[in-house]
Amino acid sequence: MKKRGEFMADYRILRNFSALFAFAAGIVMPAAVHADQAAFAKRLSNGENVALNALTTGDQLAVRELEGEHKIAGHNVSFTGFSGVFGQSSDTAYILVASGHAGANGNQAKAGEVLVLMPYGGDALVQRFAARQFLQSWSEQAVNAHPDIYERFQKASKKQKWGLFFGRLEPTSFNVVAPGSNSQELARRSVVGSDAVQKIRFSGVADPEAIEREVVVEFVKALAAGDAATVASLMDPTPFGAFDLRGGADGARLLMANQLLASHDWPQRLESVAAERMAGNGKWRMANNTYSTLLGLRPVGDFIYVQTINSEH
Repeated sequence: MKKRGEFMADYRILRNFSALFAFAAGIVMPAAVHADQAAFAKRLSNGENVALNALTTGDQLAVRELEGEHKIAGHNVSFTGFSGVFGQSSDTAYILVASGHAGANGNQAKAGEVLVLMPYGGDALVQRFAARQFLQSWSEQAVNAHPDIYERFQKASKKQKWGLFFGRLEPTSFNVVAPGSNSQELARRSVVGSDAVQKIRFSGVADPEAIEREVVVEFVKALAAGDAATVASLMDPTPFGAFDLRGGADGARLLMANQLLASHDWPQRLESVAAERMAGNGKWRMANNTYSTLLGLRPVGDFIYVQTINSEH
């Protein structure tokens, strides 16, 4: 049984009888949040002050009285008197509205609704969520840290209660944070949940070649900086389990990343290089006056990873 306050709280979507439930069954929750302007939030769990762009996979931020337009998960989102919660899971970013409005791509969510932001600049979807179930997931520490936001969600919950009573709404089993199951979400998160991958998936960029370039640039930067965690997260996960890297597979992937870092003097080989896409799909070349490095990319799921690397004098 899930404990109160766990991130996998069951935020079920409510469905209106007058409209079909248009939420695709394959959607999983959230996105990385990236703000263009200085704006601040607090962690839902403990009230710690953080920037809006501090949200990571599995995290939630409480936001109070937010106004204006902000870049969130690659989407231009406009806020009017907004108070609520931002969240992120492996495949979408979501904005739960306690009061005010949050809108993107011509769709606007009000109190008791969730704005779902898809990766690669995809659609922004609006659905109702079960405020009562959401509030049940709050820990005592979260309630004490955000009493005004908690109260606003309570008001939204009471309105939904009457909607359920009169038959205008009905609950569904759809879980905003983990639509398939908690285990499936954790498996997915082990593959695409890193900051480096989420930054690219939720940058708003949709062009395949531009996405490839971002992967190459981030991988090369990580190699030159000796950042094993980022190198590992951008390596082809197929040899390690492909779609589930739990149970030690992620550790094996990190070990290989460290071995790759130790194999060459990467700062010397990658100094002052620009990535050039070769004629063949998924081939990128970086060269300076002394070394030439060739990367081969491979798509896995909805992302593309570095499959091979060859560096020569």
